[in-house]
Amino acid sequence: MAPSDRDELAALRKEWVESGRSVLQDDAGGGDQSVLHHWVVRLIDGDIVDDDRDGILSLVYHSLNFDIPFAATRGVREELRHVIRMKIKDPAWRRFPEEPSKG
Repeated sequence: MAPSDRDELAALRKEWVESGRSVLQDDAGGGDQSVLHHWVVRLIDGDIVDDDRDGILSLVYHSLNFDIPFAATRGVREELRHVIRMKIKDPAWRRFPEEPSKG
């Protein structure tokens, strides 16, 4: 579930600014956590327009759920980092590419 109204987005932004680095820190693959962190802030703020926005915001929301064991959200955090890196590399990249229409 992705946040949809201004209050939810403001709350998500606040939580990401305060805790997003915790989500990104367990990544052995890169020293680009600051770039990833700022990209998410820009997406939440609407500075980045993206067809995958709702799905990415859902990953952000679920990655910040510290009410469940941190190990349980590992896959969500890995997917989030992967998606952000792909979007930075190629903004047209789609998380779930559309199937070509037959006909």
